[in-house]
Amino acid sequence: YWLDVETYLPIKVAVPAWELEMMFGDWTEVEGLMVPQSCWDPSKPEDIARLEEWKVNVELSTDRFAPPEQ
Repeated sequence: YWLDVETYLPIKVAVPAWELEMMFGDWTEVEGLMVPQSCWDPSKPEDIARLEEWKVNVELSTDRFAPPEQ
């Protein structure tokens, strides 16, 4: 992890074993949590994923966690 020196929020994550690097930006507060509004691969900075909505503590049906029928 690389952290912003002023906010201590992650700005970059690298997982060499998976050959993965991600950058994060446009942090905003959602229900008391700081979350990134954008992320991108530093090798392709033109491909920015913009996250439009974050939901916290959403109620989920227990059906989502049931094993698949065979």
